[in-house]
Amino acid sequence: MNDVGGSEDKLEESLSLGVAISSDELLYEFLVWIQFYKGRSEMTAKTYRSAIAGFFEFLSEHFAEEVTLSTVLRVSAQDIRAFFSRRIGMDVTKQSNAVGMSAIKMLYKFLDEIGLKPSSKIHVMSRPRVGKKLPRPLSMDDAVTVVEGAGDKCWKDMRDDAIFTLIYACGLRISEALSIKIEDWENMDGCITVVGKGKKARKVPILRMAKEKIDAYLTECPYSAEDKRRSLFISVTGKPMYPGAVQKKMRIMRRAVGMSESATPHSLRHSFASHLLENGANIRDIQELLGHASLKATQVYTKVSASAMKERYMKSHPSVLMRNKKDPDE
Repeated sequence: MNDVGGSEDKLEESLSLGVAISSDELLYEFLVWIQFYKGRSEMTAKTYRSAIAGFFEFLSEHFAEEVTLSTVLRVSAQDIRAFFSRRIGMDVTKQSNAVGMSAIKMLYKFLDEIGLKPSSKIHVMSRPRVGKKLPRPLSMDDAVTVVEGAGDKCWKDMRDDAIFTLIYACGLRISEALSIKIEDWENMDGCITVVGKGKKARKVPILRMAKEKIDAYLTECPYSAEDKRRSLFISVTGKPMYPGAVQKKMRIMRRAVGMSESATPHSLRHSFASHLLENGANIRDIQELLGHASLKATQVYTKVSASAMKERYMKSHPSVLMRNKKDPDE
């Protein structure tokens, strides 16, 4: 594995010798840096890889040359604006452009940190403004339908039920649930430690319904749990489950029961937060359980639950009940 110092030495030495560092080599060093030294997730690295590859493709046409490190270092803020101008003309969404700008700024931050000093104007470029979408939690009834799962259950169905129940009961991200090892599960004492974004660890309490479902799945699972370092949730081939497989299971389920397309594994995490808030939980506690670094990220759920609270208020306030009693047909 390369380290930041190694990247600096390699890239600077190549420049001094007049050796062209290819765009592929630069992209590799950048991805190592963001994952292993900035603690970004594998999903973020994958997204940034795609964004930077598209940027390099543009630079190749823009400068009419094969892109190297030298090409990237002479890019100006005006060149980057030209890149986004083209994307806007291609009807690329604001969200995708915002992600693209984040990736490009992170690339130039990497180059700056290893001492290659790109244009300082790039660092102060602003991201495209993106309207913030509110989370779309499931209703409580739909959440119950998901965690109850199928009727006739083989060990794979029990595994899927256990994953969905764990995400909903504990507010986990899919990646957090799938990163749990057998030893983590066997050593937990009412709470389990999960590693979230930025490799930050937090403890979350395990509700009884989640524990019972996971224990039942482990009892029926045909693969031995003797290897304590193996993943808690495994596929039919005995390999760790991956997020795409869990998302596919949810798509099959929601179609079978007629749920909205917004019913996803991550919507179970949104549901966890929204349902706790609607039932009087403290927002600071929810922030800690979700692993949000900022309270602002958690406060978005107050907007989501406002309509549900209003609806309950309109149904249960004494003045409304009295009016309904007088006008039962209204």
